Amino acid sequence: MPSNLRIYLYAVIVGGMSLLPFSIFQIDSTSILFIVVIGIIAGLLDRFLIELPNGTFFSGTLAFTATTLIYIGIHEAILVEFIAFLISTPFFNRNWIKSLYNLSQYMLCTWVSGLILLLIGGQIGIFTFYDIPRILMIMASYQILNTAMLSVILSVLQKRRFTEVFIATIEDSFFGYISNAIIGVFLYYLYPLVNLTTFFITSLFIAITLLVLRYSFGLFIKLRKTYLATLEKITFLKEMKMNAVKEGHANRVGQIARELAERLKLSQEEVDNIHYAALLHDIGKDYLSESLFKKKSTRTLEEESENQRHVEIGAQMVQEIHGLTKTSNFILYHHEHWDGSGYPLGKKGDDIPLGARIISLANQYDHILSDNKILDKKKTFEKKAGTILDPTLVDLFVSYSAFSVDEHFVNNDNLQDTLLEKVVIEQTKKKFEESILLREFGDNINGKYTNGQFYDHLNQPIKIPAQPLVLQLIEQSNKTRNKVRDFIEDTESGKIFDVYCIPVDDGVHIMLFDVTHILEYEKDQEKRVRKLYRDVIYSATQGKLLIEDSDNVSDISGELLIEHKIKELHDVTQSRMEVQSVLEKENIPKKEAFSILLCLSEVTTNVLKHANDGCLKLYKEGNLLKIHVKDTGDGIKLEDLPKTTLLVGYSSRKSLGQGFNILLKFMERVILNTSSQGTTIILEKKLEQNEEKVLDKNNTVS
Repeated sequence: MPSNLRIYLYAVIVGGMSLLPFSIFQIDSTSILFIVVIGIIAGLLDRFLIELPNGTFFSGTLAFTATTLIYIGIHEAILVEFIAFLISTPFFNRNWIKSLYNLSQYMLCTWVSGLILLLIGGQIGIFTFYDIPRILMIMASYQILNTAMLSVILSVLQKRRFTEVFIATIEDSFFGYISNAIIGVFLYYLYPLVNLTTFFITSLFIAITLLVLRYSFGLFIKLRKTYLATLEKITFLKEMKMNAVKEGHANRVGQIARELAERLKLSQEEVDNIHYAALLHDIGKDYLSESLFKKKSTRTLEEESENQRHVEIGAQMVQEIHGLTKTSNFILYHHEHWDGSGYPLGKKGDDIPLGARIISLANQYDHILSDNKILDKKKTFEKKAGTILDPTLVDLFVSYSAFSVDEHFVNNDNLQDTLLEKVVIEQTKKKFEESILLREFGDNINGKYTNGQFYDHLNQPIKIPAQPLVLQLIEQSNKTRNKVRDFIEDTESGKIFDVYCIPVDDGVHIMLFDVTHILEYEKDQEKRVRKLYRDVIYSATQGKLLIEDSDNVSDISGELLIEHKIKELHDVTQSRMEVQSVLEKENIPKKEAFSILLCLSEVTTNVLKHANDGCLKLYKEGNLLKIHVKDTGDGIKLEDLPKTTLLVGYSSRKSLGQGFNILLKFMERVILNTSSQGTTIILEKKLEQNEEKVLDKNNTVS
C-alpha cells in the first residue's frame, strides 16, 4: 500500500474515532432506546446488503441515520452508525483497519451532514413540509462526502484520476440515494404522527421489505452470475483444448469489452450482451480442426477461409439461445474492420454493430499485450485506428488504459482485494440455458479463507468439500503469492471441483466449480466417439486392428516367455535379441522371423520416442505369439486415431509414423488401447515352423 494512502487511512480513522467518545457523553439518556433500536435495524440492513444489477450495493441505512440526525441529534446519529457497525460486521471476521476506516468514514459523514443541516437553517427535532429540500440536501451531502472519501482510495489503488472515479461512483450510487431519500421522507413524516412503538414497528416493516427485496434481487443476480461464470468456464475449457491462445484470453476480452461498454454509458442489457458475446467470440473455433490454430507457419488460402468460418459457426450456435440474438450478431461481425477489409461480409464504419466494434478492440488489445515480440504496444494498437478499429473507441480506450503487460494480466486474470470493498470473485463456459453443459454446471463456491476459517462473500462461516486438499492449495498460493489452480476430488461426495486460490492481503480468495457432470459428459462423449472410431477402424482394416478399452487388454492369456523393461536404446536391442532367440527355438522361418522382429522394433522404439519408459512381454498360446508393449506416455489423441492408424505415411509426435502400416501388413491382428495414462499395443502372430528343420530334428531323434 502506498505510504500516502496509509497516512490518509489513519488520519480518517483518528478523526472519525475521536467523535465517538465525545458523542457518548453528549447524548440524553431518554434517547438511548431509540438509538439502540434504530441502530440494530440499520445494522441488519448493512449486514444484508442488496446487490443491484449494475454491481453496486444498497442498504437503506442512510435513511435511518438521517432520521435520527434530524429528530434526535447529531451525536445520537453518530452512535446509530456505531451500533450498526457492531451489528453488521462479525467480530471474529473483521479486517480491523478496513472496518475502523469504514466506521470512521460513516461517522465523519454524519457529523458533517449535521453541521450542514444547521448551516442551511434546519433545526434538530423540528420537521415541516418545507424542510424536505433540507433533508434531501443533507442526504446528498452525506452521499457526496462518502463517495469522495471512497474515491480517494480507489483512484490510488486503480491508478485513475480522482474525478473520473468520483463521477463513476456517484452515477452508480444514484439509485441508492433516491431509494434512501424516499424512505427517509416517509420516516420524517411518520415520526411526529405516531407513538414510538408504532414508529419502531413501521421501521422494522420497512427493513423486512428491503430484506425481501434483497432476496428477490439476489436470485436474479445469482442466476446472472452463474450464467456468466459458466460461460467463462466453457471458454476456459475450450482454450485449454485449443492451446492456441494465452490462458484466459476470452475472460480478459470480456472484462475489457464490459468496461468499455460501461464507459460509453450503454444500458445494462447492452453491457451484458456485449460481455456475453466477448466471452464467446471464438467459440466457433471449437468446431474447426485444432491443427489450424496450432500451425506456426503461414496459413494457406484454404486454411484461412476455413478459419474465417468460426464467426458464422459461433453466431449460429449462440443464436439458438433464447434472448441472445444481439449477442450472436456481435460474434458474427467481430472480425469486420472499420475500413471494410474484414470478414464475413466486409462491413465498414458505423455499419458494423457497436458491440462487435467493442469486442474487436478488446480482442486486438489482448493479442497485442500478449505478444512479447511487440515492443511499443501502445503505438501498435493506435495504428489500428481507422483501419481495423473504430478510431473513436480507440481514443476513448487509450485515454484510460495503462498499456502495461503486468497490469493487464493482473487486472484481468486475478481479482484483487481493496481495503473498502467486499471482494466478490466471479470467474463470472455448447449452449446456455438449454444445454447439458451449462445446466449441469452446479454447486459453485465463492468465498475466502482467513484466520483459519472459510467465509462466503457475506462473511458467513461456511464448510467446503475436500477441505484438506483445498488447504494444501491455499498454502501453496500463500507461499508463492500467485494464483493456484487444480482439480480435486471430494471423497465423501465423489464430486470433482475445479479450484482457484487467489492470494490477497488478509487471506486467500477461493472459488470451487463443480465440474463433475462436465467431466462425465465429456467422458461419455469420448466413449461414443471412441466406439465410432473403433467400428470404423475395425471395418476399414477388415478386423485386423481393434481399439479396446483398458479392461480388455490388461489380462493376456498364454505362457509368458519374455518380460523386458524398455528405458534405453540398448533395451530395444536386447529385447530384440531375446525374441529372436525364442523364434529360433520355435524353428520360425527367417523371413517370417524378420517380419516379427521388424514389428517388434517399431513398437519398442516408439516407447522411447513418446514415453519415459515401457515394458515388453512376450506370450505364446498354442501356435499364437503375442507381443505386448505398454508405455507410460500421454497417448494418441482421440481425434488423431483414424489418421494415425489408417493413413499411410501419416506421422505426428504421438503416432507410430509408418508403424501401423507395417504392423497391419505382417500381423494377424493388432490390438490398441490408448489414453492420457499411456498406450498399450498387442501384436498377434500365428507361427509357422520351418518344416525342413523339424524333419531333420525328428530324423536325428530316430
